[in-house]
Amino acid sequence: MTNSDLYHIVIRSAAAYILSAIISLIFLITTYQSYARNVKERQPAMVEHAKTLVDEKVTDLERLLTETGRNLAAVSGDNIASYRTVLDFARRTGGFETVVYITGGKIYADGSGLDADAIMLRYEEIQAAESGKVHSIENLWEEGDLFLLFPLQITKEDGQSGTLAAIYDCNALAGGSMFEELHPQSACWLIENEGKILSYHANSAVNIVQVPSNNFFMQMYDLTEGSRNSKSRVQQMRHAAQTEAMQSLEVETEKSHTCLIMLCGLDQMEGYSVATVTDLNVQNSFIFRFLRKTILMLLLLFAVSATAVLFIWIYVKGVTSKMETIAYADDVTKGKNINYFRKEVANILQNHSETPYIVQRFDISNFRYLNEAYGHMRADDVLKACVDIYKKVYSTKELCVRMDSDQFVTLTVNDSDVNERREQYMKEVNEYTIANGITYPIRMKYGIYQLRKQDRDVDVMIDRANAARRSLNGNEVESVAYYTDAIMRNMSKVNKIESEMQQALDNGEFQVYLQAKWDIVNDHVAGAEALVRWIRPEGNMVFPDEFIPVFEKNGFIGKLDFYMLENVCKKMRAVLDAGGVIYPISVNQSRVLLHSPEYIERVRTLLETCRIPKEYIELEVTETALFDDRDRMISVLRAMKKEGIKLSMDDFGSGYSSLNTLKDMPFDVLKIDREFFSEAVTSDSSTLILHKIIEMADGLGMEVICEGVENEQQVELLRSIGCRRVQGYYYAKPVPAEKYIQSYCEVMEGVS
Repeated sequence: MTNSDLYHIVIRSAAAYILSAIISLIFLITTYQSYARNVKERQPAMVEHAKTLVDEKVTDLERLLTETGRNLAAVSGDNIASYRTVLDFARRTGGFETVVYITGGKIYADGSGLDADAIMLRYEEIQAAESGKVHSIENLWEEGDLFLLFPLQITKEDGQSGTLAAIYDCNALAGGSMFEELHPQSACWLIENEGKILSYHANSAVNIVQVPSNNFFMQMYDLTEGSRNSKSRVQQMRHAAQTEAMQSLEVETEKSHTCLIMLCGLDQMEGYSVATVTDLNVQNSFIFRFLRKTILMLLLLFAVSATAVLFIWIYVKGVTSKMETIAYADDVTKGKNINYFRKEVANILQNHSETPYIVQRFDISNFRYLNEAYGHMRADDVLKACVDIYKKVYSTKELCVRMDSDQFVTLTVNDSDVNERREQYMKEVNEYTIANGITYPIRMKYGIYQLRKQDRDVDVMIDRANAARRSLNGNEVESVAYYTDAIMRNMSKVNKIESEMQQALDNGEFQVYLQAKWDIVNDHVAGAEALVRWIRPEGNMVFPDEFIPVFEKNGFIGKLDFYMLENVCKKMRAVLDAGGVIYPISVNQSRVLLHSPEYIERVRTLLETCRIPKEYIELEVTETALFDDRDRMISVLRAMKKEGIKLSMDDFGSGYSSLNTLKDMPFDVLKIDREFFSEAVTSDSSTLILHKIIEMADGLGMEVICEGVENEQQVELLRSIGCRRVQGYYYAKPVPAEKYIQSYCEVMEGVS
């Protein structure tokens, strides 16, 4: 990390703090606005709730009085005791102050003990009140008292009529526990539509209305400080109170408080309304406290974070040079590494934008041999020389680093001398190795990518150069390859295969095909070889020569080969369970599997689980796989032989076979490569060699199978030189396992 990087970190940190502060401020403002809006939005529901409570209470009282009226009508004559019992029950049940029955100039009272004469004095007023409707009545017993009157006209069966009158305390209707569920910062009134206050209740210690008055609208006038506009709006609300529709008004008080006034007419008490006043400032005080605490915490957090960033910046600045040494140094060559290359290439291209550059990815051919023959220390000296000599041959605006092992990457000017300088470079590397006693010639394979103006990603440049280098694999003549779009398409194809291979395996897209092996002496099937076919869900086939090389390079071939072995064993078990006949089946096994420590145990467990006799499974190993860690291969094959598993050497004659190999490797079957066999058909000397191989195999107790038999002439030749078993299109093509089973295993159709 450079000082410039540190400077950018500080700038970005400061920008992040400012951005965080802005976001936090926006969040806090939004939170406040949302909370305040929610407070307002829930007020109508609160008023509606208060209205419902009053209406339900009035409905209950009216229902009780109706029932009481029926009970009074049923009393015979002027039975005082019966009247009192009915009236007293109604009083106690409904919570009335008193309940009386007035008839024929007489008044019958409950047992409350209240002065019935006071009611008798108001007889005419009570008689005039509309029956079944709630009325207010003042100064009944004392000056200033206020009650609700529930009058009900009653006609008895004998024709006698009278008035049932129930007196109810207004405060009991709209005060006390009735409105405990209202918000604690609101006050509630029960009023007549002209504004006369019947009851007032506040759950809050906040005194919203400062000037006492017996008229609600006058109190609201006082609350608005005489503002003409607010008074006008209160007056509008007063006129609108004649309806049951919800009314609302927001006003400013003398203490700069914002109050929300709401009013709603009652359904069960015509001419009466419920009104509420909510102090929004008090309601919002909670969120204000929350916001203040949050702002203080954010300021503290920003201060601590800024201090921490400053400390880290000072600390990191002190160790930057050490970190750069560690991050950008290559321990082997003592030069720079790939991390430095990525960073420096970007700087070079920016400072020399008009210079044409190429990225070269190269390695030392057969470097493994150099390590084994001369030792790691001397091999590392060669790697170091590759970097040192590059600095000598090329300019300071060009760059060479070791990536890993014997892999190097360079940024090189693509001038007219680029090829000559490459030759000069390789010449001087070889002169160095010879001077230091290394006689093995140093050969390098180059993949080259020509940079384009739009190129920015250094890793992409390196990958494209590497793709060009990898296209030289197996080419012993060419040592330089340039990246082309065709190489990119091939990479895309490989990437597509690799991205889909595991899902294809999980979905069962890899299917078992079997090609029969034939006994040409007795003319009958003698077994089969399992071959993999990749069939996509839509029915398209991916050919083996497209995906097998990819799997062999990335190691997935190990999973696929064991998957094939498992499927073959399961199908053989199904045939046996169906009463069919099975023949030995050979299954290819890659070097990846043979190197796995658990491989032999996995094979043993599979055969035991499927209950397959070991002589019916034949594991094929290609001849070329045997030369990769030969001692390890011999050890694994011998261990498998001890388990009783048949072993087959596939493609014999395609590589560097030797009698010594056959002597050391415990194979049961030798498969002659089709190319070797094809040449024997047309060459007497090759025929003689093939004959001797068959005789030698018989002497070693090995069975010989010739692959690629396609006509009768080939069959006759093989029969004449002692070959008993063949494999090829003349007898059978590879077919799905189900078709092979139906053709050769004598089981009912449908077994697979």
